[in-house]
Amino acid sequence: MNDFILSEGLKAMQKKDWKEFEKVACYDAENAVGLLYRHENLLPKDLKCRIAIYHYVHHGDLSPIIRKYVRVALPYRPKNWRDALPETVRELDSFVVYRAGSEPIEKAKYSISWTLLLDTAKWFAARHKHYFPDQEQHLYRGTISADKVIAYLDDCNEFEIVQYRNVKDVEELPLSEPNPEFMNIHEQELNSRQDYEPHCDPKELYFNRWYQNI
Repeated sequence: MNDFILSEGLKAMQKKDWKEFEKVACYDAENAVGLLYRHENLLPKDLKCRIAIYHYVHHGDLSPIIRKYVRVALPYRPKNWRDALPETVRELDSFVVYRAGSEPIEKAKYSISWTLLLDTAKWFAARHKHYFPDQEQHLYRGTISADKVIAYLDDCNEFEIVQYRNVKDVEELPLSEPNPEFMNIHEQELNSRQDYEPHCDPKELYFNRWYQNI
């Protein structure tokens, strides 16, 4: 952990300058984890949850303390959380979500990360099967009420729905390959550094077309 970040975080905490502490904690995930572990019992819960959500997309599966506060972050969800959603689903009362995972179906509801796009889940299943051919892999579909969504994260263009224990009617789907059009867009995305205007990204446009045809 960076000593300067630790020092700045400690100064902000002593002054109870939570805005400054959050700014310091958001420099990077590793430092945020260190600050949370060191000062967990002294920080406001809403602050810990915001920091955890901020870093979950890049560090969530690696840190128990990040996962801990993501799971309880629903009461602190921003009112404008829907703004980042694709336009085709922005006003829905519930969402169909998908997940690739090695866990059995009865444990799927405890898994934090789901996606709105079936091809994203298929891609994760195929990737996991490639790197861990001996590990069982499943593809799940379920539904979740909008008022139970902890966060929608679009940082990695994975249409990620964050939840805990609130996906219902989980069923297993047969494993299959992602749509070739999706894979072409995905490969172009990996090889491009181009920034797109909000809601004009090729993968989001693909999502909207896909969703309108399912």
